[in-house]
Amino acid sequence: MNTSELFLLRYGNLLPIILLVTFCSTQNQTTISEEEALKKISFDLNSLNEDGLYGEPAGLVSLDYKFCIPMNDDYKNEVTKIDTTINFHDGTGMKDGCSKDEYLCIGNTHQKDFKQVLINLASLEYVEKIEQMFWEK
Repeated sequence: MNTSELFLLRYGNLLPIILLVTFCSTQNQTTISEEEALKKISFDLNSLNEDGLYGEPAGLVSLDYKFCIPMNDDYKNEVTKIDTTINFHDGTGMKDGCSKDEYLCIGNTHQKDFKQVLINLASLEYVEKIEQMFWEK
């Protein structure tokens, strides 16, 4: 037996597993158009300046936003790679709009390239909508 035959005998049964893992890992990467992504963002990005701030010139503030994702480590890691401002909270299924099986994700527009960050987040298949976060006083 030559080396190739020995290799196939020894590792040939791993090929289907490798192919399956590769196929499954690409399934979450469904992308949508920028136009479709923008429809998921419920606030006006044009109301923000280049620094991600809005309001009166003497009192500019950043905008906090929220969205829900399934409690899945791969999704959480993907969101973190896109937006480093995100804080994850276990969903309560009440005021925040997330179910108990979802993370409430809260981010902030005061970051570099905030518009592209939001578009990239909204492009994720498992992000249904991104809304402005209003804090209770």
